[in-house]
Amino acid sequence: MAWTTFLSPIRGSFANQKQVYAIGALLKSNKKSFPQQLYVSALLYIDHVLAKKSLESIQALLCCALFSIRSSMGPSVWNLSGLALRQCIELGYHRNVKKINLKTNLLRLELRKRVFWCAYQMDCASSVNLGLPLSLPIQEVDTEFPLDIDDSSITETGVEGPPRPPGGPVTTMSHALHQFRIRCIWARIYASIYSNSATQSHSDESYQAQVQSLRRELDEWMAATPPEPQRAGVPLTVFANTEDYKVTYNETILFLYRGQLTRRENVQDEVFLECMQAASDICQSCKRLYIGKPINYTWSTLHVIFLAGLTNLHCLWTSPAVRQAARIDSVSNSFTTCTMLLAIMAERWEGAAPYRDLFEALASRAMAMLVERKQHEPLSTSPAEPAIPNMEDLTQWAAQIADVGMPDAFGSLLSGLIGDYSLEGQESNDSLWEF
Repeated sequence: MAWTTFLSPIRGSFANQKQVYAIGALLKSNKKSFPQQLYVSALLYIDHVLAKKSLESIQALLCCALFSIRSSMGPSVWNLSGLALRQCIELGYHRNVKKINLKTNLLRLELRKRVFWCAYQMDCASSVNLGLPLSLPIQEVDTEFPLDIDDSSITETGVEGPPRPPGGPVTTMSHALHQFRIRCIWARIYASIYSNSATQSHSDESYQAQVQSLRRELDEWMAATPPEPQRAGVPLTVFANTEDYKVTYNETILFLYRGQLTRRENVQDEVFLECMQAASDICQSCKRLYIGKPINYTWSTLHVIFLAGLTNLHCLWTSPAVRQAARIDSVSNSFTTCTMLLAIMAERWEGAAPYRDLFEALASRAMAMLVERKQHEPLSTSPAEPAIPNMEDLTQWAAQIADVGMPDAFGSLLSGLIGDYSLEGQESNDSLWEF
């Protein structure tokens, strides 16, 4: 009995340690199969950890989810983060410890809060990206954020020094807390605008008031972004990068206004123009983050780039105000950047190829229409041009994207674009492009 008691924690920590090594190996170029080998070896020890339903088992699930985020193999991030979050709920990690009279040391308390918020932000991000309901409504969460303090300042007996004041020096937790806060904003956007109860109870006035309130909250979040930490070498991840925060900010703008974009009635021109600008900014920020850098792409990177490209197309396709304001060189630059990013991803990951092909086809058609309209020439809708794929190609690419889980955002934007692309939609094409 004595040796099994000793072995259990060693097996648990060994599994998590192997996963940490596997995640680290994914960050390096020319990695071949080494990260996968480390990950598979970690799974040999993980069953014992998961069976305990403890802090350590949640940490193991989060390690699995983080590996899946950065790898083309591994289970669904949504499934893993959801499982980790449900274990947090079962253990009461979503509750304020003062309300449940929990007695524990400070180190354990901080770890509880950290694993909960890591699980919550992963689940929130993956749910929103996939167009699925959140596993835990934000209204049901009342636990505090972890302390904004360096890891070295926390012991089992207390905290050495005060937490970071607003505008103070960045700690090892500052950027993680900033990520937690933006996911809380995402959760409130979903609850206030996209949940079933919200869509049934909103009047136009209350809807606009909610949007404006959430937008102010988003702007305040961006203004409070911690300074980028000093790095000794070339960064291997986008975490804590100022450009990545810009991507998240603009992605949140698209999430906030997406319901208005696809409503196709009583949409203010300013909404289309702002979403067009946000989508273009996402493409340019991703170009600065990834092109010529050793940072590897993730599934969420593919999602945000493709969504930005579709939003650009949708705004240009739908809004006369956007078409009048659009400069051909700016639109061409955005389309080229998005296509280039998707093409590079498709070279590294076969699953990205349908995204590249579909966007390239739609962007080519939209660009041709814009140039012709700007030059006051008749629209050409002939399918005989060899560079323009037919509807069967478009439908096939869309089906391939759907096979890996097409989010609601993709479906709502694509349905109109592909429909207008078809020959049968020639009359609607003409009406869409009337100034």
